[in-house]
Amino acid sequence: MSLAETAKVAPVLGLDYVIGNLSPSNFSNARMITAFPDHIKAISEVLVGTSKETLQTYFMWRVIGQFVNTVLAPEVEPLRQLFNKMAGKVSRLPNSWGLRIR
Repeated sequence: MSLAETAKVAPVLGLDYVIGNLSPSNFSNARMITAFPDHIKAISEVLVGTSKETLQTYFMWRVIGQFVNTVLAPEVEPLRQLFNKMAGKVSRLPNSWGLRIR
């Protein structure tokens, strides 16, 4: 599909704007590999019906989740324990912050 065709499938994503502004000036974006256009359309429909606050909270949660293992602070220990439990791992950090571990 072309970039314009893909952008029409999911206008809320602004793919033409994002790719056009993040690409180098000599980049040709005539064609895109769009493997799952129906999936992209479904995501677009979900985003249209989702509040800005919910989307911002989701993205903050994703960022926190990405960096939870690099931050050594008592504030993220419960989240680290949750991720470890979901992954079937045992938390290896000592409970030196006085947190209640269940």
